[in-house]
Amino acid sequence: MINATDLHAFLGKIDGGSVAVDLLKIVPAANGKKQKSNNGKLRLALDMEDCLDRFYGGYYSDWACGGQWNRAYQFVQLLANAFSSAQIEIIAFFDGTLRENKRLDGERSDFRQKTISVLKHIRMIGTPPPKIWWLPPSGLRTCLRNAMRNINIQVVQTIQDHTMEVIEYFHEHRLDGILGVHPDYIVANCSRYFSSHDIRLSYKGSLETKEYHVSKLLSTLSLTADHLPFVAVLLGGYVAIDETQLKAIYGKLNVEAGGDFEARIRKIAEIVRNSPTNDTNEFIKHLKLEDHAAAITESVEYYQRKGKFSVRKYLGNKKKISFEVRAADGDPVPMASETSENDEVAKKILSDVNNLVDESENYANGKESSGTNAGGTKEKTSTGGHFIYTLPGEVLKTSLNRHQRGMMDSRIYQLLTKKSIVLPQVLEDEQSRDVPSVHLFYRPARQMIYAILFNLYHQRYLCSKSNKNQTNASSAPKPDVVVSEWI
Repeated sequence: MINATDLHAFLGKIDGGSVAVDLLKIVPAANGKKQKSNNGKLRLALDMEDCLDRFYGGYYSDWACGGQWNRAYQFVQLLANAFSSAQIEIIAFFDGTLRENKRLDGERSDFRQKTISVLKHIRMIGTPPPKIWWLPPSGLRTCLRNAMRNINIQVVQTIQDHTMEVIEYFHEHRLDGILGVHPDYIVANCSRYFSSHDIRLSYKGSLETKEYHVSKLLSTLSLTADHLPFVAVLLGGYVAIDETQLKAIYGKLNVEAGGDFEARIRKIAEIVRNSPTNDTNEFIKHLKLEDHAAAITESVEYYQRKGKFSVRKYLGNKKKISFEVRAADGDPVPMASETSENDEVAKKILSDVNNLVDESENYANGKESSGTNAGGTKEKTSTGGHFIYTLPGEVLKTSLNRHQRGMMDSRIYQLLTKKSIVLPQVLEDEQSRDVPSVHLFYRPARQMIYAILFNLYHQRYLCSKSNKNQTNASSAPKPDVVVSEWI
């Protein structure tokens, strides 16, 4: 499968592209260049999504049966102490998005294949599965997030686009580097880039990992930093260009879609190097890719943070939500938390957070929809436009704040603002028909939680009360909230 992650693998194979380092030893050298405002600390953004196994404790055989949380917490404490003693301040980033802008097909397929292998190993051999098949227990992110908050590590939960929010936070707060594993961090060309996946706390007390040198990639391919967005686009790094489109583009550019990824990257680098990249339209015309102009332009702007992406201040700058429950006569139905004395306050707060919710309602390709509403039926637009749900300003503001600070499960904020939830993949046998799927089994419980979260009972009570004296009250539609569930 064509993927921009090949760029990461290519960087790792370049001589000097990745170098083993001890984070505890690089701090003294870095301190000479740091400002006094940082108190001599090395400040790093840590992308937790690619080092969950490291913070779980490296490897424990009981991960396949739910996890050992006491030992996981102890290991988080050991890592935190190592960072603190080395004068390294980390800001831990957890993915709190719906992941619309990321390609997930390969990740889901890999999880499914590992699940099959793990269950077969346990059934046939009866011993703990090997480390190579490690899968994060479903509660791991919640456990690590709470553990880090408990030991005073700053936690940030992203909202709309995980990697881009990490990069923007890095620039805005002038951090010293990023600990992560994602091609977006290569394109960002930040000052220092370390591998979060290779973090190891040794018995000798060293904190080992790899440092990636993007400059080696640029020199090897004879590129500049401005070329990297175009290379990432032609490698399929953004979801605006699907694999079918990418193969069509490769056909026009005479690039081999399969085979050796190193040869493909070198060919794409040569094409980008010999093309005008100051203007995206000129780049498209030069390569005769007018048929794919819209997708290419959007993808380039995504990496360059231009166009519609330039106005997106992540971690809190979204568009106003537009769900409002209305009675049959069209008048807004008040929320239970709203009274006559705080209505104006709620409106003022709501006006301050009018841009909380992203306008996009089209989710990433390949997600399996199993949407249901609180009444238990399949997802439909059954409300017929009569009910649009509005959240009080206090709820939006509080949920956003708690979401950002990692104080609340990320799915709550996504439910409140987008009425969507991503259900995690779990370690279960998909071929077994003896028991229903875990997600299907607990769906009635989730529906009751959705009803509580959206205060649906009170909405229906107020609606029935307002319709009591109307002749067509029995035929008036009832307030309902439809939630889309994605696996």
